[in-house]
Amino acid sequence: MKFQKIIFIYKLYMMIYLLAAFNGFLNGGILIKAGSVIGAIFGAALLVFMLFRWKRYWKMPNFILCILFLVSYMLSSLMNIKYGITENIQELMWMACQIGVLYIAGREYTSQMMKAELKILGSVYVVWCTAANIVSLTMISWGYEYGFTDAQNYTHWLGYLRGRLWGVYDDPNHGATITVIAIFMMLYLWGIFQKRWQRVCIAASMVINLLYIGFSNSRTAVVCIGCGLLCWCFLHTYNQKKSAVKAVVFSLAVTALAVGGLSAFEPINVQLFKSVQDQMVKKIEKSNNTETVKSPIKKTNARRNELKKDVSSGREDIWKSGIEIMGTSPVFGISFRNIVAYAEENLPKTYILNNEVVKYDSLHNMFVDVVVSQGIIGILIVFMMIGNTIRVMWKSLSRLWGKDYSIIIFSFIIVVTMTVASQFYTYLFYLHAPQTFFFWLCMGYLMTLARDWD
Repeated sequence: MKFQKIIFIYKLYMMIYLLAAFNGFLNGGILIKAGSVIGAIFGAALLVFMLFRWKRYWKMPNFILCILFLVSYMLSSLMNIKYGITENIQELMWMACQIGVLYIAGREYTSQMMKAELKILGSVYVVWCTAANIVSLTMISWGYEYGFTDAQNYTHWLGYLRGRLWGVYDDPNHGATITVIAIFMMLYLWGIFQKRWQRVCIAASMVINLLYIGFSNSRTAVVCIGCGLLCWCFLHTYNQKKSAVKAVVFSLAVTALAVGGLSAFEPINVQLFKSVQDQMVKKIEKSNNTETVKSPIKKTNARRNELKKDVSSGREDIWKSGIEIMGTSPVFGISFRNIVAYAEENLPKTYILNNEVVKYDSLHNMFVDVVVSQGIIGILIVFMMIGNTIRVMWKSLSRLWGKDYSIIIFSFIIVVTMTVASQFYTYLFYLHAPQTFFFWLCMGYLMTLARDWD
């Protein structure tokens, strides 16, 4: 029991640290760097302790495959050491903590322990996201192209820019997918908290967080919401009605309503952009105290123009770059943290280095990231993980349905939505983020409950 409590403290600490690390107002400070060191030391200590009791964990589904995946990354890093090694060591450490402490250590928990843990983690997470998104929504009025330079001389762009609400996040898609987790967390907590005031707070938080997703104009988040709601409504309805037809009809109706509602923000965002631009012009005219001032912000909606030119927002070209890089080192890959350095030496004309935006250090797709970073060996291990996970879940359906299905469904939804999100951003393996945190946490819950430990 003491070890479970220590793991919980680690989880709570890391969740708060990661939420702070993705807040643009906080992530440039010295506290975040110190927090990273503390988290690494804390996680490493837990991993060392787990090594002494490895026999307790080796039956955890995908245990061997997880170890092989980490070994594959280590080999790729060593084979490409001339491009850098420090960041790859850090990457390997964070992956080991995520897979080890969040996933494999799930073996330590019963379903009741999971419920008690998730009640606290979920409450803190929802409160943090709601507060962050309240600030984000206010930035529509005062945060137009808001930017500041931190102590490390790095400029953070936040607020409302490019026709989208970034809010307190350095990237609106990160903010939106972090908020997606909060949405499903609130659906889960709705069934736990029964008092009227608690449900009023959850409902109000739901509205605030949905508004942020709508104004962020994140298609990734909308797709995640759609996929998650489809599964959530089907599973809950089927559990109550025992009718597949009713479950399908209800889930499709709710999903269509939700996705349609979020999609309806597109014309609202267009008008909002015009309104914000007009307000900025008036402020500048007033501050300059002149009768005729030409608008200094004759900018079109960059987001709309970008999508008109390329509906994938450059992702197709990024993926093509990934395939080009993979072709130069197909078996072992080049290691994730060396993507830019490797491309500069071997493929200087590739898209991720030559575009109008930035040098991309990730390839915005989990499968492309893995095949580039760890080659054919790495991607084969991932496919085996996926296949084995599906096998374990399918084999355990009857047993899972007999347990507390609420935490089963929540965990399944988070795994599904974050897997969907990883097709457009670097989640699951190489990014140390709230999205990755909850993916591995919920995978640990799922596989622990699916496994027959008796």
